[in-house]
Amino acid sequence: MDLEALKIIGWLLALGGLLYVMIRYGGCAHAMRLGRRGGARPGEEQEAGPMRTDPICGMQVDSRAAAATATYKGKMYYFCSIACRDEFRQAGSGSKGHGCCG
Repeated sequence: MDLEALKIIGWLLALGGLLYVMIRYGGCAHAMRLGRRGGARPGEEQEAGPMRTDPICGMQVDSRAAAATATYKGKMYYFCSIACRDEFRQAGSGSKGHGCCG
């Protein structure tokens, strides 16, 4: 084997090792929602929370998996997106805007 072939084999081994470490120790956990913050781990099931209605777009939102929340006059509101929450904060609770969904 020549020197160039050994370099290629070395790079392939290094990339394979890096891929193994990323998969094994959670480098991709955020993409598969397996990390500490969200999603169930393999073999576990996550219970859904009570469903709430996004006050801006009207979408049904799982209260445990809501993208954003806000408190207004002592009441907790749940949102499907940060854009809906931001619109809610700007308009106040009396306005039902278009939100993220059109």
